[in-house]
Amino acid sequence: MPWNDVKLADVSVETFPEIPTGSYTFTLLPGAITRVNKFGTEELVASAAIAEGPEAGRRVFLQYPDPNSINETTGKKAVWSAQALKKLELALGTDQDPAETPVEYLNRIASNGHSTFRMSIGPNKNGKNGPQLFSAAAAV
Repeated sequence: MPWNDVKLADVSVETFPEIPTGSYTFTLLPGAITRVNKFGTEELVASAAIAEGPEAGRRVFLQYPDPNSINETTGKKAVWSAQALKKLELALGTDQDPAETPVEYLNRIASNGHSTFRMSIGPNKNGKNGPQLFSAAAAV
């Protein structure tokens, strides 16, 4: 069907099943950005695609809130966020250049072929499966 004949009112949207719990090899994708999330907190957002196996091609978003932001529930700073991003840097095996921002670093790594890492998918606080940021490790 050519695009000229598509009527979006006639298109139904399918829902995708959650990525099953497990450890996967991912490829970091270009396009990391910072944005303000729905809670008003700046966060760094990157995406990665599963690189192999039956779930290959499925994408996840890696969200790292501003480490200085305060969690309204606990009253604590999100210092874990910078630590989780450091784990990803170690898993990728290439250091951030001193003059780079974290966004520039992630986009450089995603473009240079050194972007494969392992990470687990499992239940988050909301009960849905998602990336377990502290599980980032070097790809074997």
